[in-house]
Amino acid sequence: MSRFEIDKQPLAVRTVVIGRGAGCALRLRDPVAAEQHCRIDSTAGGFVLHDLDSPTGTFCNGRRVPNGKPTPLAD
Repeated sequence: MSRFEIDKQPLAVRTVVIGRGAGCALRLRDPVAAEQHCRIDSTAGGFVLHDLDSPTGTFCNGRRVPNGKPTPLAD
């Protein structure tokens, strides 16, 4: 079971930054998360996940997202 559940909602912006920082669109209360942990961009081809050089890494479906390599997201 996932620690997080997110309802599917349309995004009103093209970029969402996720992390503990006050400026993040999606704020996490997890002390392991970085101030700016990762970013999701909405592109013409779909959504793309970026790790923002977080110390603990960003994972999607159990796989680590390589830092500096945009990772396409699928359902």
